[in-house]
Amino acid sequence: MIGVAATLFWLQPQRTATKQEPSAGCAEPANAVRPILAYCELANNAEKYNGQTVRVSVRLSWFTHGLVLFDPNCSGANTQAAVFYDPFNTEEIERALRQAHGSGNWFDAVDIIATGRFKKVTPSGRSDTIYDTASLQFEIIKIEQASKVD
Repeated sequence: MIGVAATLFWLQPQRTATKQEPSAGCAEPANAVRPILAYCELANNAEKYNGQTVRVSVRLSWFTHGLVLFDPNCSGANTQAAVFYDPFNTEEIERALRQAHGSGNWFDAVDIIATGRFKKVTPSGRSDTIYDTASLQFEIIKIEQASKVD
């Protein structure tokens, strides 16, 4: 029993040190500031950013078929992304959007700078919602800045 306790005690500092070091596959530390990408860069290079957490400047809009990210100046097919909220930050995200809208209509577009997880997917086509028809998805983790579009 003393041997087991001594081994656990001896290994504890090594496990702590290992946790603090970045993994070999990690390109940047978790607390690194990501550059702000233009949404067209993200949408038109979906394969490059697929599965990554990115920081983006983009327009967020609501319509009858869901919540969507887009850039009105972005050309190219299928550049809209279906939007989801990180379930752990939903209240914070909705608070930032309420502040941006003020007393305005929730269907009014909002320009945002947000950090989120970007994915390229094969649309399911199960319905006509953006969530089933868009080939791009963006899960908002945090909104840094939001302002209503004039």
